[in-house]
Amino acid sequence: MKENIVINLNEKRIDESWMSMFGANLKYMLDQMGIAPMAGGGSSISIRGLPSQIQAFAGTLMGEKAYMKSAARYGLTDPRTYQNQATLNRSIKNFERATGIKYPIK
Repeated sequence: MKENIVINLNEKRIDESWMSMFGANLKYMLDQMGIAPMAGGGSSISIRGLPSQIQAFAGTLMGEKAYMKSAARYGLTDPRTYQNQATLNRSIKNFERATGIKYPIK
């Protein structure tokens, strides 16, 4: 069953319920990264917000992907993994500054 996921980064009412939904959707998106979609399956994901917010969100997702791949390939103590982690942390700060939303994954 195809599901529509909408994340509004310009949401005015951010409460515990919204953050829970955001965290779950973010986890789903990270799980799906790097996996080829099956024909007719998957979900439609829409990100709404200002261009700067969307760009910051995309940068953070790409940072997460790079960090996870590096950690899986080289281990957590490899200098390449540390470098990817530092890049991810900068992306998270940029996301939080652009959106005013605390990033749910640390």
